[in-house]
Amino acid sequence: MKVLLHIALLFTFLYVLTSCEEDVTLDMPQGEEKIVVEGQIEQGRPPIVMLTRSLPYFSSTAISDFDHMFVSGASVQISDGSTTVDLIELNFNNLADSLKDLLLDLFQLSANEIVDFDYIIYTTPVLLGEIGKEYTLTVEKDQHLLTAVTTIPEPVIPDSIWSEHHEDPNNDSLMYYRFSFEDPPVVPNYYRFFTQRNNEPFYTNLFVSLMDDKLQNGQRVSLPLLRGSSKFDEFDPVSFGAFKVGDQVTMKFCSIDEAHYNFWSTLSTDQFSGGPFASPVNIKSNVNGGLGVWGGYGAYYYTFIVQ
Repeated sequence: MKVLLHIALLFTFLYVLTSCEEDVTLDMPQGEEKIVVEGQIEQGRPPIVMLTRSLPYFSSTAISDFDHMFVSGASVQISDGSTTVDLIELNFNNLADSLKDLLLDLFQLSANEIVDFDYIIYTTPVLLGEIGKEYTLTVEKDQHLLTAVTTIPEPVIPDSIWSEHHEDPNNDSLMYYRFSFEDPPVVPNYYRFFTQRNNEPFYTNLFVSLMDDKLQNGQRVSLPLLRGSSKFDEFDPVSFGAFKVGDQVTMKFCSIDEAHYNFWSTLSTDQFSGGPFASPVNIKSNVNGGLGVWGGYGAYYYTFIVQ
């Protein structure tokens, strides 16, 4: 009954609006512009940081507007506690192929999915991530001051991986995989994992890419290694998560810290929260003074051929 009443009131309100002779203009608040950080550092690799500006919810969504989202001219520094390094501003279109590949992996995009924008990133060749170290990011731009801290935890290494046939015998060229590992019992552990198939970037799976050990601390853990996919791929319930016989697959299994995990976990919850009328989810950014994430990865890689 309450639902019917709400619907009736809604239609009444719409009728009043459309019946008025005078146009109604709603002055929606724009909200405060914030800088959004998307950055990472992994052992043996340089840091990569991208800065964008947040857009008001009711702002224009023309393609030309997105070209102005990227923040140029910022002062970006990373400190490991003993050394502080200024990051260099670079344009994606002018990068070496090896650095382009790192950036594409960070944003889980293939080269043909990159729109012709001036993607601005900040990086440095003189600082490579080290396991066990803490890294502080500082960003200054105009009136904005942002700080964030992350660590690179010790990687946890899976000790077994095995295949399982597709449940439909008519799809015998499709294979699923699982892997297992011993979860360290001393401290809480958080994991994020990716797969790379052939020449694709490293993608996370839509549903299974994160885990904490709150329920399995110090135990043996078995997880599905579902194929990751691009956000632009059309969903196929038959092949979702499966690999094809002959595929070369690389698993990237990462240990991350709690604040890094909380960002991806709450972001994932927000993406599947049920649409614009669902209750809002508080995305737990680890960036003070802004939005987004600065995350460290203790990464382990393993490559195999599907057969």
